[in-house]
Amino acid sequence: TSHFSGVPCRATCKLHQSLILERSLAGIIVCVGSFDITNEILKNDACKAALKDKTLVQLTSGTARDAREMSEWVNEVGARYVDGGIESYPDGIGDPDSMFMVAGNEQGFKQAEPILRAMAPILHYLGDDPARAGAMYSAMISGSMGFIFGVMHAIAICEANGITMGHYLDVVGPVFETDTNLVKKMAEKCANDSLEETEAYLSVWNETLASVVETLKDNKLNSEVPALMHDFLNRAEQAGYANHDLAAMIRMIRGKD
Repeated sequence: TSHFSGVPCRATCKLHQSLILERSLAGIIVCVGSFDITNEILKNDACKAALKDKTLVQLTSGTARDAREMSEWVNEVGARYVDGGIESYPDGIGDPDSMFMVAGNEQGFKQAEPILRAMAPILHYLGDDPARAGAMYSAMISGSMGFIFGVMHAIAICEANGITMGHYLDVVGPVFETDTNLVKKMAEKCANDSLEETEAYLSVWNETLASVVETLKDNKLNSEVPALMHDFLNRAEQAGYANHDLAAMIRMIRGKD
């Protein structure tokens, strides 16, 4: 059985290094505050020598660039690198619905898979490019934050108009399910670049968004985020996508228009 040690968030740098220097270990799992802290712990002669022929699994949140740079350094010291993203709160680690996204050295992944799967039964390996884990994590956070921002604005509008949260949730619950299916269809349209056929033009969505901005203003609520979205769709219309599907905004986001 391969043995891995964990480098926890709140331990001291000296304790981190003592764990890494344990020669009997097959690998190290790191989850600290940032990639800069990881570099502070690892980038010394003793740790570099101890990492040789081992697997380093980095579960610290970072960018795709962070992952590629770390992978290059780990390869230089003769070790295997696996980058990962955690989709779970700390107290949910090990629960049946805990999920990790990982990418990087395939041999290293297979070596670490048993312990990773014990922590996250839903384990997605995204291939040998270590940047993919961070990219997928950013993609998921982007969608989640957009949704949360929308719900926060909805709650504020309801509060300002005397609508209870119970009534809001009763009405919006089924809509969330419909929106999930809509997002799946939009993702397929983006993948296939079939952005002309639609039941609701981008311009229609934009008119609806304009009314949201006005509702927020009328109720003396902050409208910055919806206004930013409205401005973006205005530019999409000017770029010629008024009569396309809402998913046509992907061409603007890709930076090709």
